[in-house]
Amino acid sequence: MHVRFAFHSIAAALVCSVLLWSSTSSTLDVPLPGPAPRGRLEPVAGIGLPKDERCVGCHAEIAAEWKQSLHHRAWENEYFEHAYAVEPLAFCRGCHAPLADPKSEPSLEARHVGVGCTACHVVPAGIVGKHHIAMRENGHEVIGDARLGTTQACARCHDFAFPGSSRPDVDRMQKTLSEHAQSAHAAKPCQDCHMPLVPSQNGPPHRKHDFRVQGDRDMMARAVIVDKAEIKGDTLHLDMKPGTIGHAFPTGDLYRRAEIRAFPLDARGKTFGKPSIEILRRTFGPAHEGPKKTVPIERADSRLMGPRQIALPLPKGAPGAKYEIVWQKLPPEMAQKFGMKMSNHEMVVLEGTVKR
Repeated sequence: MHVRFAFHSIAAALVCSVLLWSSTSSTLDVPLPGPAPRGRLEPVAGIGLPKDERCVGCHAEIAAEWKQSLHHRAWENEYFEHAYAVEPLAFCRGCHAPLADPKSEPSLEARHVGVGCTACHVVPAGIVGKHHIAMRENGHEVIGDARLGTTQACARCHDFAFPGSSRPDVDRMQKTLSEHAQSAHAAKPCQDCHMPLVPSQNGPPHRKHDFRVQGDRDMMARAVIVDKAEIKGDTLHLDMKPGTIGHAFPTGDLYRRAEIRAFPLDARGKTFGKPSIEILRRTFGPAHEGPKKTVPIERADSRLMGPRQIALPLPKGAPGAKYEIVWQKLPPEMAQKFGMKMSNHEMVVLEGTVKR
């Protein structure tokens, strides 16, 4: 199994001399954020070997936000660590510990940092940000790259092919950016939802660096709309559509999924029996490329990208039903295999009741 949670990180601030670089706008000579190696493994112009801890002194507020993020826990989370134990690939290391050389096991420091400041904000030429900032006393120059405020900044870590695929444009392991381009919110960059502008304690507003999504129930609840819920015969019908979401629900890792559950209710409004379940997910199967090579390909995708009616059977004559829309990080059978408590890796994002 391949699991990849790659994320971007916090604004960097490294004390340095004047950079020998003239940049007041976006430049295609500056590499975008992406898996290692990306020029972070060697000394950088004007600042030497980049270290994330050097950023905190000037950017403590942003650093505190980042410490709560999944970017920071890109390596140190039980799901990835279990999956990596099964397939310890350089392909995985490049995104989950981008401060290390993916050719070998990352250091404890690189594992702990995860996707940190330098993963997005340091390139061989120096420190990069959305806007150019000239050299100032007790500070550093920032190379301006307007692409950091667009979906391009997220693309290399959140939309990519299976390793070794001969059809990289088709066999996508994750395809969040492709989904975004097809969504009703395609004109908005990822940052509008996942890095909203927030007030700063000292200075102008900044983009929040906790990269909110998982664990934010309010945000997840806005992603799905149930326009209508009614019982016809012995079936619960849910008319669903995407809400404030710029990609499929759910998106991300190939094992991400959502369960739509319908619990029958008795005359007292109490649940009884087992729920009916519809699963929103991608499913994959093997394909042969030559006599000795097998690659995974997508067989089906039932996730929510547009309006849809879900039909869930109920016991005959059930007076009512309770429905739940449950986001899940991984399938229950995988959680059981890894010895993980499933309740820690799922969230009820919407629920409601329906009577005849």
